[in-house]
Amino acid sequence: MILEAWKGALGLIARSRGEALSYVAATVFGGWFYILVCGALGVAEPYSVNQAVKAAPGLTLIAYLPGMLVGAWFGAGLAGRMIMHALGGSAERMTFYVGKWFGRKLRWDLFFMLVMFLPVPVLVMVPAGLLFAIPWMLAALWLGVRFALWLNISVEGDLPLIESLKRSFTVTEGRFFQLLFITALPMGALRSLHWLVSKAAPGEVVLFYLKFLFDGMGYALVLGALAFFYARLSSPAEGTAS
Repeated sequence: MILEAWKGALGLIARSRGEALSYVAATVFGGWFYILVCGALGVAEPYSVNQAVKAAPGLTLIAYLPGMLVGAWFGAGLAGRMIMHALGGSAERMTFYVGKWFGRKLRWDLFFMLVMFLPVPVLVMVPAGLLFAIPWMLAALWLGVRFALWLNISVEGDLPLIESLKRSFTVTEGRFFQLLFITALPMGALRSLHWLVSKAAPGEVVLFYLKFLFDGMGYALVLGALAFFYARLSSPAEGTAS
């Protein structure tokens, strides 16, 4: 099922290749926007995100917001099209899904970043903070996987965010490791590729934008894989597939 999901994701991306390319380009553009805002806010070492977060977590978060807006806009549109294609329906234009799901996706992305991940760099800076940071990250990972199908559920039934999150938590019971591999391995592979490229010392600026490029590619693949996985769960013939 895991390999099928990745193969299915490539097929879905091919069917919406223009939108997928737009999403990846928007992700890179979001990185450029982050640098601009960091410069306006006076955030030191913006190309080193970890250093920027440690030095000024609040300002760094603010600098990320414009890029998050762009990514959520294009992400909602691309996800909506791939979900409908996966479910066998007729996909609308990208803007249709943006109009309905941009706000929901942005709210969830912001909440997840604020509650789940932003405290981690703060925790590691305090004495014994690592003892709390590791369990926090593991809890964030578990919840992120259990809620991973919320957008698919919301698009299929036009459900509000909270109801979609509840249903995702129910649907993903017993499927944690399947979804973990489906979502984590593509991102891990592209992060590894980024690390290998860094060994060639192309420069801090190039590595910064390559990271956003690879992240955009990885997230597009994950959106497609989740759409395919959810469609298989929703199909009467495949709903119990493991």
